[in-house]
Amino acid sequence: MKDAIASLQHDSRCLFIIGPTATGKTALGIKLAKKFDGEIISADSRQVYKGMDIGTGKDLTYPQWGIDLCEPDHEFNVSEFRKYALNAIVNIQKRNKLPIIVGGTGFYVKAILNPWETMDVKPNIKLREKLDKFSVLELQEELIKVNKNKWDLMNESDRMNPRRLVRAIELAKQGSDPCKDKGPTLKDVLIIGLTAPYEFLYKRIDQRIEERIKNGMNEERERLIKKYKKLPKTLWGSGEHNYARRQMSFFRNLGKIYKINWIDISTQDIFAEAIKLVAHWETRKPDSV
Repeated sequence: MKDAIASLQHDSRCLFIIGPTATGKTALGIKLAKKFDGEIISADSRQVYKGMDIGTGKDLTYPQWGIDLCEPDHEFNVSEFRKYALNAIVNIQKRNKLPIIVGGTGFYVKAILNPWETMDVKPNIKLREKLDKFSVLELQEELIKVNKNKWDLMNESDRMNPRRLVRAIELAKQGSDPCKDKGPTLKDVLIIGLTAPYEFLYKRIDQRIEERIKNGMNEERERLIKKYKKLPKTLWGSGEHNYARRQMSFFRNLGKIYKINWIDISTQDIFAEAIKLVAHWETRKPDSV
């Protein structure tokens, strides 16, 4: 881990493509990877799980880092992702290729750019044993009581995930501040953000869900439920609409720390605009960030 961070300090150029769900981040990432000799690292907390393909929208036609990392009943956390992603970035850079981090999981993106101190906090076993007896509703109520801000930032999947609710309560009980930063580890980044008016975005979300249902999303979910006792749950429809709003809120806040080059997918040529940004970034000196 230390070796990876040290390497990043010397050569840390990374491209990020972020934004809410259904904005076409992966499609853009693939096009840019082909044009600029890059490799994609997925920053999606749902795509790390094996077997959750249709429901999470994995593009299995193009090789990517960060997908199918563990079984669905494993609690894959942001600390694990950061360690994995940093090593992937170093691997890609050593082969003189461009790391392209693509995803809408804000905490995954922030973990690479500007990690916080609680990321590696060890679990409180006694507290977890107590909380294991709580229902999901009771866990939700407890988290709202001890850390309302954390609750507001969680997506629908995490709000229904007992393990992540327990972790959030655990950090709050230990007096940890999830917003306290260690400081950036990457020197030279370009962040492209995809956005759209919510009405436009909601239509894309609904269309995508309909397509996934046709492709067997519900059947995939039933197979996983039968195979595993615990699963990271995913809510669709209005839940995805709310998730998109929270994603945008998170990335707007991230924009207070890092410059995000926003592209409106409803009015702009996404690929053409992205090419201009990347081409300019690749030709200028790193010190001019």
